[in-house]
Amino acid sequence: MFHGNGGNHGHRVPLAKIFYLKMRCNVLMMSYRGYGLSEGSPSEAGLKIDAQTGLDFLTTHPVFAQTKIILYGQSIGGAVSIDLASRNPTKIHALILENTFTSLPKLIPNVLPALGPFSFLCHQKWDSASKVPLIPLSTPILMLSGVKDDLVPQAHMHALWEVVARRGETKTSGGREYKVGLEHAKFVEFPYGGHNDTCVQTGYWPAVEKFVESVCAPEPGEKA
Repeated sequence: MFHGNGGNHGHRVPLAKIFYLKMRCNVLMMSYRGYGLSEGSPSEAGLKIDAQTGLDFLTTHPVFAQTKIILYGQSIGGAVSIDLASRNPTKIHALILENTFTSLPKLIPNVLPALGPFSFLCHQKWDSASKVPLIPLSTPILMLSGVKDDLVPQAHMHALWEVVARRGETKTSGGREYKVGLEHAKFVEFPYGGHNDTCVQTGYWPAVEKFVESVCAPEPGEKA
């Protein structure tokens, strides 16, 4: 579970409780370096290392190594999730992304309008739009979008959804042939959801629970 920029893993305990009690999921939580009580300074490179370390712990643990891993990320946590999944295509079984952005430079004009013209100088990229195509078409993705998000405009989620839908795009001699990657993907929006309260909107948890159940359902011939 990867938290947003303004929080730490402690703020996500109520959400972890829902995953554990209602969906019977074990939950790994962390505060990135520089967040909460974690030492160090936050950076894109550092957060990527933190996320990879968490994944490596799970995949090498004797109890959890054979379990399905679902990444859940909100805001910048969504960017962390997308990057981690793109670098570990065979280890991640699904993603749940809430109110995240296409890239940090493209978000700056909305968060800091005065710095918009200089956004190209931002060295922290978090270019999720370029990472999504690296995630296998077979990896399920659930996108949860708050229409009233005033920090990350919903246009970012819509743009990412377009990239998700085109993961299977192939080029042919006659142009482009689209193998739309929506069989395992779903976009759910919440009319009254803001950046930090989408998770309390009506229908949010039923959508998450249904998605998790579909991911964790036994494959044909596999024991439950």
